[in-house]
Amino acid sequence: MQLTDCAAAFSPGNYLQRFDLERKLACFRQVAAAELSRAAFLDDRLETASSATATLPIDRLLACRLPDSRSRTRLIFHTAYCCSTLLARLLDIPGTTTVYREPVTLHQLAVLKRRAHEFEQLYSTCFAPLLQLSLGKLFTPWGDGMPVIVKLTDSSNNIAEDILGRDAAARAILLYSGMIDFVVSNLKLAGRRKFLGLFGVRAGRDAACLGILQNIDINRLADAQRAIYVWLVQVEWYRRIVTRFPAQVRLVNSATLIGAPDRTIPLVIDQLALGGIEKITDRVLASRDWRSHAKDINRANFGATDREGEKHRVLESCSGEIAQALAWFQELDLGPVAGFLPQLESATGGQGESLPGGLQP
Repeated sequence: MQLTDCAAAFSPGNYLQRFDLERKLACFRQVAAAELSRAAFLDDRLETASSATATLPIDRLLACRLPDSRSRTRLIFHTAYCCSTLLARLLDIPGTTTVYREPVTLHQLAVLKRRAHEFEQLYSTCFAPLLQLSLGKLFTPWGDGMPVIVKLTDSSNNIAEDILGRDAAARAILLYSGMIDFVVSNLKLAGRRKFLGLFGVRAGRDAACLGILQNIDINRLADAQRAIYVWLVQVEWYRRIVTRFPAQVRLVNSATLIGAPDRTIPLVIDQLALGGIEKITDRVLASRDWRSHAKDINRANFGATDREGEKHRVLESCSGEIAQALAWFQELDLGPVAGFLPQLESATGGQGESLPGGLQP
């Protein structure tokens, strides 16, 4: 089915799921607000009652005038495995806020920018207008004045400056975990260890763009070393974002989110300019999402104690591998990242763990 007009294209119920850049089509899917709220991710895993899909030529969609009643730009960036899905669920309050979790269109544009040297013409002609279009569509509210929050994929930190630079009123959370926590999260499951290969390839492209961690053969790194490499590249993106847009972003350590939610949640709500801090904080702190698995809402009774248990089991079973990786880390030339590491620790109250050599995660 093909959409026929701009009003239908910008109706929130027609979710812009992806771009088909080869056929130059925008691909939509009918979705209800409750289905968005239930989904952990908005890719092909999105489950909807309706199977109806529609397309519209991208050039026709770009010719549409963006709606005037757009929500303020509110964003959650993250480094992966840092409770970003949990935070997004906590902030998704029916009738009060709408949260989009990892929209594919922004992910596609992040990939396009990362590989711009391979697709020069496509990047030069499509990136900027499709970014404006995607943001305009995502921040079209479901209800009058209802705030919209977008949590991007962890691979989309490379477009944070593009987004924040377009809108001085935009506000963002930069969520991260400490380095050791990140390593543990990557080592605890065989599937995550396998995925580190893709993580590494992406991080290598970003490191080349950023001019850091040169002369490292990613393919020769052990899993724990590769996780540290990926984490450091993400931290360099954050350093650049904080340096350029200090008034628009707030760093949040996931350990503080879990360990001191009564202190951290009001800071998040204030940073995202949601209004009604006390009321929203009370609802967030009372949410059942604290006690269920963020990526599987049917998996109840999963909370901070379970997360700590998982962490200590991995630390014990992988102690040798982690120790070797930390020794390797000590020999790295971190460049500008080194001076930024202590800022991560102080940003949300010193909840992270210390690293060898006095550095902080």
